[in-house]
Amino acid sequence: MWKWIKVFTIYLPYFLYHYFVHILRMLRHKDRYSLQERYDLIRKLSAKLLKYLRVDIHAQGMYNIQNTRTQFLIVNHFSLLDALTIMTYSQKPIIFIAKEETYKMPLAGKCLKLLDGITLERGNLRAEINSIRAMENCLKDGLTVCIFPEGTRNRSYTAPFNEFKAGSFKPGMRAKVEIVPITLIGTQFPLTMTNIKRYPICLTVGKPYLPSDYEGKSTVEFSKSVQTSMQASVNNLRIEHRKLFLPYLNKKNHKLIA
Repeated sequence: MWKWIKVFTIYLPYFLYHYFVHILRMLRHKDRYSLQERYDLIRKLSAKLLKYLRVDIHAQGMYNIQNTRTQFLIVNHFSLLDALTIMTYSQKPIIFIAKEETYKMPLAGKCLKLLDGITLERGNLRAEINSIRAMENCLKDGLTVCIFPEGTRNRSYTAPFNEFKAGSFKPGMRAKVEIVPITLIGTQFPLTMTNIKRYPICLTVGKPYLPSDYEGKSTVEFSKSVQTSMQASVNNLRIEHRKLFLPYLNKKNHKLIA
């Protein structure tokens, strides 16, 4: 309960101030502000939110995220906090790919637009082609792009990933850039109404796939290979996460990680 009291009485006014004074102004005059300036603002707001949500991030392999290289990030998806967690470790702006519904959300949608995010409208072939082209163009311009290949959030702590959409890999493979697998777990808990002292999040950035690693492979073949590897990674992270989370759980809350 105290967590949400602080979020609503301290963080929310802080965020709304920046929203009305800075975010909306930047959106109206995006040409006056660099992507880096806009990203730095959202990154700062994200870090503060994670603090008030009592999040502890336990990260491995962060050296694989390179601010000086063009990369295509592939991430499993549990929560809206996935993107905020990744931003914590990247000083270089990240272009996020999100479903159309996310962009319609009053606050999150504005923040994504401020970061030049790309809309992905599933089921609309023309829109999907345009989105893939937009991603390719970003990568060719040297930007880092992040996509969640499951296409939707996985609601279960123990269930396997949703099947990766093979088309999600197409922009990175066409642009011939490093494709970086990122697995995380624990982001689904801080936004719940449970009152827990700390919320650990475990994250691993895997070794990047170089163009030579996927050359000659179809998107279907490569996506299945990456999913198998990332599933093994998150299975190991789940064991670590349980050890970190259990000391903060009472018997009633044990069902969260059952």
